[in-house]
Amino acid sequence: MSKFYACSMKVTLIISTYDAPRYLECVLKSLLVQTRMPEEILIADDGSGQETRAVIDQYRLLFSSPVEHLWQENKGFRKSRILNWAFATAKGDYILVLDGDLIVDKHYIADQLRFARPGYFSYASRMMLPEKITQQLLSSRAAIVPYRVRCGTINAILLPFITPLYLSLTAKKIQRKTLRGGIMAAWRSDLIAVNGYDEAFEGWGYEDTDLGIRLQNSGLKMQHLKFCAVSYHMDHGGSNRIKSKQEAKNKTLAQKSHQKRLIRCENGLDKWLKKSILMSLNLASD
Repeated sequence: MSKFYACSMKVTLIISTYDAPRYLECVLKSLLVQTRMPEEILIADDGSGQETRAVIDQYRLLFSSPVEHLWQENKGFRKSRILNWAFATAKGDYILVLDGDLIVDKHYIADQLRFARPGYFSYASRMMLPEKITQQLLSSRAAIVPYRVRCGTINAILLPFITPLYLSLTAKKIQRKTLRGGIMAAWRSDLIAVNGYDEAFEGWGYEDTDLGIRLQNSGLKMQHLKFCAVSYHMDHGGSNRIKSKQEAKNKTLAQKSHQKRLIRCENGLDKWLKKSILMSLNLASD
């Protein structure tokens, strides 16, 4: 992608979160020092309490880009629903989705945009941080992962000049891998074409896999941005929402998308787009 195109492209960064304000604060700290800021930040909140709202209100004052808080009532794990709302709200041409427990390298957004190209969607690399380092970061003033820690795994090595070679060598193999939605980048038009996330996925598991399958079924190729766009996953000792009785059902739904080569889901983004259009018309008539 040309530098002019990358600079002129409008970018929306979506952060998904649930009831983890200290982790979200670390994510926001790492975004404040990005070498390329997004045009807007949407926080897709799956039912958090007042502490999360307070963090967002505090940090939105520090960003030059607008920060919008999208909140839905806590009725269990409904990540697909809140992200579809965010996709519909987004004004950017290119969408970055980031989980609310991932600190990012200062070049994260710039690296994602460097490899944005028509016909592709991407997911980045992440390093799993140990509990001790996580606790240090949660209590520190700046969300900077120590250099000695970053050198401990290949997933945190920053050698972006090697990334094009890696992409060319893994172009065929990567199509069989599972999408990691929390470090994903895609064109908004491509997400609309497959109708976004399938909201039949409730409870943890396979909603990202299903989206990745349908994006590939639509003719897109998936690329893994190794050696750049690095993020650091903060340890949280598991979650009471991480596993669910829905997991087996969700796996079956994803398998159906693969076996039947489905592109669009039935219960997805389109209804949020209609709501967005109606709201715009109502505001215009006031």
